Amino acid sequence: MPYVDTMLNINNENPSGGVYKVREAFFASDLANILMKFGWTLKVNFNKVCIPSQFAPGAYGGIPDPNSFMSIAVGEHFIFESGAASAADKTYFGVATLAYWTEEYGLIPVASQPHNSMVEFGKWAADRSNGFQKRGTLYFYVLEDLKGLETKLDAEGNLVLSWTQSSETGLTNCALDIEITGTEWVPVDGIQTWRVKPDGYDPYRMQSPIVPAGFRLSSLEDFYNEALKMNVYNTNWWYDSEISVRGYVDSETVFLIMQSDNVPAFELNKVPSIPFYFGRLDPFDPNDKACAMFAGSVPPGVLDVSTFNYDDEAIKFDPIFPVMKNYPAYPANGIEQVMLSRSKQGARYQAYYLSWNAPSNNMPPSRSNGSKDYPRATSNFQTDIYKYQFNPSLYTGKVHTSKIYVVHPEEGVRGSLTKVLALPAINFNAQKLRVRQDGNCADPRYDVYRYAVVDGVSPLTKRPGTPFRPAGVGIFSHVEDKDGNLVN
Repeated sequence: MPYVDTMLNINNENPSGGVYKVREAFFASDLANILMKFGWTLKVNFNKVCIPSQFAPGAYGGIPDPNSFMSIAVGEHFIFESGAASAADKTYFGVATLAYWTEEYGLIPVASQPHNSMVEFGKWAADRSNGFQKRGTLYFYVLEDLKGLETKLDAEGNLVLSWTQSSETGLTNCALDIEITGTEWVPVDGIQTWRVKPDGYDPYRMQSPIVPAGFRLSSLEDFYNEALKMNVYNTNWWYDSEISVRGYVDSETVFLIMQSDNVPAFELNKVPSIPFYFGRLDPFDPNDKACAMFAGSVPPGVLDVSTFNYDDEAIKFDPIFPVMKNYPAYPANGIEQVMLSRSKQGARYQAYYLSWNAPSNNMPPSRSNGSKDYPRATSNFQTDIYKYQFNPSLYTGKVHTSKIYVVHPEEGVRGSLTKVLALPAINFNAQKLRVRQDGNCADPRYDVYRYAVVDGVSPLTKRPGTPFRPAGVGIFSHVEDKDGNLVN
């Protein structure tokens, strides 16, 4: 059964319920266990450790001052390969977690100090990074080919290198990048000079812009005290706190709705439910092999997320690019737009949008409660939504649904998302949809979809990603007969 709900008990419609738990401290690895159950292969799992270049072996300053503080960024990467039968049809995406902190150089064990051994330092940093991990965010990206990435790892299975941009942004972007695999200090005309190794960069892995999926407002927790230079634990989310994960997974498509425990912050959309989609489209052209990816997030960089304007198309979020690559014209950030792997003529990772049979976005009722636009703000009887009955029909009990098409202003419609339907999220209170299959009138079969609405910023909730916001979604679950019995 391709439908997963980690928060339900096992039953015929949810055989994975209770089997898999997704926990805060093991978010990416627990997610990997679910994907591998349904036919995905974990091709490589590694830590990329980045430090400022002046602390690397051979730096012009010599051995660092033991009283100096060194910034460290560690990205743990999980790269998955789809289970497509043909090698030409296989697709790849990556999930990463991120840690960042500063360390007094002299407090690092001598054998693990970078100037003595980058391999030992990488092992030490990877172990220590667990206490500094930004647990509230996952980072997703697409790639076309590993290009021997696994052969670049050191004896401990890590990538450890220095970088010239020593700011937090510079080092964390370095840790999320998978195209740079080696840097060094070398003498040039008698002067120690930093450079990327000749074999330390491969742009043809084609890493996409990196999509930060924020599960909660970052100001809700803090794990590091800069004044004390040590760990603190100002949080309500602990190593064994569970993340709700529900959705459709098969060997080529993933569509999940995820949410951290929202009991500690249940108001004002501080812990929204967010989507993640990756997979082939159902294309109009059968030779079109493009795959799509998008995610969602608590509004990035916004302090008062409860008043974020989901209708304001002028609000844009900058993509995170691989450090030696930029996609200058109209790149997708994967949060406000859909990221498509390739245009018809070869442009990579351009911004595409969702289209579905929807009413005008200006059509009443207003999906706002004062200045609050997120879906849960209007889910109460005091809002205008409860004065309208756009659907479902009071007479037939049926609801209008639509495929979700992926479109571009220049290319038009490329195809539709797999195993997903859309409908206006107004007054729909059922947990599932039944869509009758074509044919077999005497013994009809129904495709059953589980209903969901997401709250975070995503192409399903923010203009111009969707023509009507928010889009309610039906996620394919199973097939049943007219009496509601499961059909295998």
